[in-house]
Amino acid sequence: MQGKPEEIRIMSEQKQLDEAEILDLVHHVLAAVIKDTKPPEGEPCVITPPTSEQMELCLDFIASRKQHPEEDWSLDQKRQAMVLVRKVLSAIVRDTTPPQPGVKHILEDSTIAGIRQCFGAISERERRLAEEAGVTNHMRPRYKDEPSTSKVVPITSLLKSRTGK
Repeated sequence: MQGKPEEIRIMSEQKQLDEAEILDLVHHVLAAVIKDTKPPEGEPCVITPPTSEQMELCLDFIASRKQHPEEDWSLDQKRQAMVLVRKVLSAIVRDTTPPQPGVKHILEDSTIAGIRQCFGAISERERRLAEEAGVTNHMRPRYKDEPSTSKVVPITSLLKSRTGK
């Protein structure tokens, strides 16, 4: 999958991506992040050393997967790959988010759009992997004023029913 983040975004919206395509998308985004965050001579880098190490590990992982594309992945390996890239992208977002509203973001708009697209593709793939594994996710946010669907049972009532008192 070659091209600019805008082209990748349009391509990925047309179909569901597999792990290799998502990793390719993440590779392009990480390259853009490296370019966008390169500091001028003598200034410190915005990306923290732990995040830089995570990015390097992620890029190494992507390169090794590209060298051996024929290897089959288990569902667990696919899930772990998605968790890895999501964590790396989250660390990048934390490191590059401006400290105050109104401050210009260090990343280009196309890079930010690419990161958003990666998060969307990763969450969609994680959802499909969970379905393949037979795990259904019925969890959804609930407001405090919504009635609860579960009932809290005091432990004392359980003890009373066991002892017959």
